[in-house]
Amino acid sequence: MPVKKASMFALILICCGFATVAWTADKAQEATLKAAQGYLQYAMGLATDGKHQEALKSIDQAISLNPNYAEAYSLKGSCLERLGKMREAEEAYRKAVRLDPGYKEGYYYLGQFLKNQGKESEAAGFLDKAR
Repeated sequence: MPVKKASMFALILICCGFATVAWTADKAQEATLKAAQGYLQYAMGLATDGKHQEALKSIDQAISLNPNYAEAYSLKGSCLERLGKMREAEEAYRKAVRLDPGYKEGYYYLGQFLKNQGKESEAAGFLDKAR
């Protein structure tokens, strides 16, 4: 009988340990996503001030923490566009909508970019998705 109680106690401790590890992992993931948001907010401020090259560094930090951050790719596209790096800008805009097909603003930004590049018919499809 004492062996069964000891085994049960050990099992409970192991389960609690796994729960703690899972809780800690969730908290770490949450902190990482918040840090990515912080980098993106900082980048928005830099971009607003016309500091697009500096903003790109902060955007890349956000993306390194959250590789699926569609909004970060949209801002990256905007900064690259303003720096005259049109091919890279288009890639960033396209990646934003690929990562999050429900991101209507991303379709709008991509559509506007394509329209400004003279790709009116392709732009129209993306602008329709933005509505």
